[in-house]
Amino acid sequence: MGKNGIRIMLVIAMASGVMVAMGLYRMLSQGQTQTTTQVETVNIVIAREDMQRGTVLTESEMDVVSGPVTEMRKPIGSFDFPSEISGRILKTEIKKGETILGGMLAPKGDGIPLGVMVPPGMRGVIVHVDPESNVEEFLRVGDRVDVVLTLDNDTTQVSSSKILLQDTQVLGVPTAKDEVDPRRSSSEWVPVALAVSPADAEKLALANNIGTVQLIVRGYDDETAVWTSGVTTDTIIPQGAADSARQVPINSESKRALRTVEVIKGNDRTEERFKTQPASNSVGYLGGVR
Repeated sequence: MGKNGIRIMLVIAMASGVMVAMGLYRMLSQGQTQTTTQVETVNIVIAREDMQRGTVLTESEMDVVSGPVTEMRKPIGSFDFPSEISGRILKTEIKKGETILGGMLAPKGDGIPLGVMVPPGMRGVIVHVDPESNVEEFLRVGDRVDVVLTLDNDTTQVSSSKILLQDTQVLGVPTAKDEVDPRRSSSEWVPVALAVSPADAEKLALANNIGTVQLIVRGYDDETAVWTSGVTTDTIIPQGAADSARQVPINSESKRALRTVEVIKGNDRTEERFKTQPASNSVGYLGGVR
C-alpha cells in the first residue's frame, strides 16, 4: 500500500472517530437533559377523604400528587409532604382530593381550639355547672343537652326551675379534674362549652349570674322541642301543706279511749273502766300522703 493509501485510511479513521465522539456527546447531552427534567417536579398534599372541621390530621388521611413543574402549578400555602402538617387541626370542612392549605388549619398548640368547633353563625358560651353532677365523667363533646335554670327567691322562700334552652350542642368538656389540675377543689364549678345562637348566648350569660344552671342530656335522635311551664317549690309541696299535715302518735297514753264494762258476779253488779289500744291504721303521715 502506498503513502496515498495510508493517508486515505487515516482520514477515514479520523472522520469515523469524530462522528462517534459527536454521537456520544449528543447521547450524553440528551440523557442529562432528561435527568434534569425528572428532578424538577412539584409535590402537593391533598385530602384522601372528606374530613370535617375539627379533624386532627394524620398521614393516613392525606395523599401526595406529583408532576413536572412545567405542567403543575403549586398553590400558594400548600404543602409538599403530609409529615409537615400531621397533627394539625382542620378549622374548615374539606372534600376528597382537595388541596390542603395553611389557611385551612388551626394555629399550632395543644388540644382543639374552641373556635374551630363553633358552627357558622353560632357562638361558643361557657356555662358553669354543679360539680356534683359529674359532667366530666358522663358528658362528651357532641352530646345534645337541655339547659335548666334554677332560681332561689330569698324573700318568698320559693325556688323555681325552668328549661331555658333545648337541643344544645356540647362543644367542650374538661377531662377528669385530677387530670386537669389536681389542686382544683371538688367544690369548684365545672365549665362546659355550648354552641348557641347570639340571642341564646345573652340568656345564658344572665342565667349564669342569677341562678344555677344544670344540663340534661338528650337522646342522639331526639330533636323534639317540648314546652313546659316550669316548676316551683309550691308545685312540689303546696303552700300550707306542712300546716295541714297531721301525725297520729302510736301507743300514746293520752289518746287511748276509755270503755266501761259491766261485771256481774252472782247478784252483784259492778262497772270496770279500761283504756283501749289505738286503731291499727292510726299511722303517722305528712302532707296528706300516707
